[in-house]
Amino acid sequence: GRDRFYECLHRYTRRALTEGRRSLHRAIELEPRFARPYAYLSWILTTEFVNGWNSARAEQLVQAVALANKGIEVDNSDPWPYAALAYGHLYLKQFGSAERAAERAIKLAPNFAVGHGTLGRVRDYAGSPKDAIDCFETVLRLDPQVPDIYLQFLGHAQFSLGRYAEAEATFKRRLIRNPRSDVSRVFLASLYGHTGRLEEARTVWREALEINPEYSLERMRAVVPYKDPSRFDFLLDGLSKAGLPE
Repeated sequence: GRDRFYECLHRYTRRALTEGRRSLHRAIELEPRFARPYAYLSWILTTEFVNGWNSARAEQLVQAVALANKGIEVDNSDPWPYAALAYGHLYLKQFGSAERAAERAIKLAPNFAVGHGTLGRVRDYAGSPKDAIDCFETVLRLDPQVPDIYLQFLGHAQFSLGRYAEAEATFKRRLIRNPRSDVSRVFLASLYGHTGRLEEARTVWREALEINPEYSLERMRAVVPYKDPSRFDFLLDGLSKAGLPE
């Protein structure tokens, strides 16, 4: 279901998340027997860690998992806490637990776009980008207005399979909806490197760093939960073919 927090969670800005966190703490104080605020708070903690925002550290993921479990304890029929649990487990690289939680969310609510999206992310990072694509296509079918980050996830899975033309189109669709994405541009730069379009690679890389001067491949390597680390080397390889980073 779509509600006001759903939008806030996917606006992906430090400020939106800080504001969201404040209102969720209030909501939990007022009504501790309602599962969803725990799930949303859990989701925010994981997202902050993933983006390196609000000085989030890895301990925050453990807290995120605990909050999601608290939501499940309060109401085990709501799919959101299971999706949040899957998201936290994923970044702790606990792939089996993450997959089980995401599948549970979908079992409870077969049309829950975020459940399918989370399962897609788990499958992609665990090494099954083909299965992930099915999940992301389901998300886009269930909710055409879905937050644009899901286009980046779809592009990433296509890119990982070497489906460059499709991945390029998907990343560009994302940039139409979110012109400020640094990460979609980094993947595009690597894609252009892999396909010998070196000038275009350098242009989008420069744009990524203009948007986010603090962007760091090292930080990305430390955070992105690839089960197989050579997946990250594939990204670096495309960049180095284009002589990047300069």
